Amino acid sequence: MASRPDPLGFYRLLASFPALGSYRAKFVAVMVAAFGLPLFLAWVVMMLGAGRMSLLALAVVLSVLAIVGCAFAIWATSRLLAPLDRALAVLEAYVDGETPARLDLPGTDTAAQIARGLAALAGRVRANEDERRAQNERDSLTGLWNRMTGRKQGKAYMDDAIRRGRAVRILVADIDRFAELNAAHGAIACDLVLKTYATRLVRSAGEDSVVIRWDGDRFVLLQSAIDADFPAVDDIVARAIVVKGQDAPVMLSIGAAQTDEKGVSFDALLGRAEADLRATREH
Repeated sequence: MASRPDPLGFYRLLASFPALGSYRAKFVAVMVAAFGLPLFLAWVVMMLGAGRMSLLALAVVLSVLAIVGCAFAIWATSRLLAPLDRALAVLEAYVDGETPARLDLPGTDTAAQIARGLAALAGRVRANEDERRAQNERDSLTGLWNRMTGRKQGKAYMDDAIRRGRAVRILVADIDRFAELNAAHGAIACDLVLKTYATRLVRSAGEDSVVIRWDGDRFVLLQSAIDADFPAVDDIVARAIVVKGQDAPVMLSIGAAQTDEKGVSFDALLGRAEADLRATREH
């Protein structure tokens, strides 16, 4: 398959000449080549062809030279505008939410600087937007998925696991007497407990899992396994957290539910896990 011509090839050729370093110099060189050279050739033809060529033949030759010169001027001007076209393509890709093509443009003239500057600016803005979007998807304290994004991640994870023939388990974990902890020790102690349990949940759940800070002191954890071979719930959080000045250690209460048929939804399975959590606390 033949490769497509490089739209910047002519511009690169002109940029390779030191004398054509500026955009103005490139444009002047194109105009001189497009009109100056045909005029010179026309003068030569008239000088050499005077008395030897008919008036019709001279007119045809001059017309051909004029057409060739105008055609070259149009073509070369469009090639000189190629860097600006690429800059426009970068802006359009950014507006459409697409990744712009890599811009490898030589030269230091105005067109090259505009094109490279727009590409760099679009890249920085896109990177900042991606970073801001990622921050909005995560809980600022624990680094876990927040409820809105975690719900989407959990549904996608569950659908994919069921499609691969794996069982899915949802765990709902609440910190016991969290309000009392907050009243007795304040937000700093509560934040430390939340971050500690979040870290433990992520570490215990493994890489193939989704861990969400659902709200307040509640976490939701999704796991998948072949033949429903899940680790024991007690293994998810190995030990309680001892807070200085707190009489009883801080512990988690956990409710669990796992798929038993392919038609179960994320919300239904989550509801089962929450019901199991309530039953666990009642006992």
